[in-house]
Amino acid sequence: EQLCVVLWRMQGEPTSFQSLKRFPDAYDLSPFAECAVRWVVGVGLLKGNAQGELNPTGDLNRAEGAAILMRYSEIFG
Repeated sequence: EQLCVVLWRMQGEPTSFQSLKRFPDAYDLSPFAECAVRWVVGVGLLKGNAQGELNPTGDLNRAEGAAILMRYSEIFG
């Protein structure tokens, strides 16, 4: 969730109404990160892990971080 907030802020904190209902652990999001995660999911940077979860308070491994940053680079250059 912290990386989501950083990327969201880099884009000017855009509003998103993206639903997070498909992620069973969306209720674990910190309140400060909810808008950011909605936006990151909405633009396609975050797709969830193999279990279909966001894992917002878990560790981000190098491969996951690289995938998110590559998608960000492709979309926002």
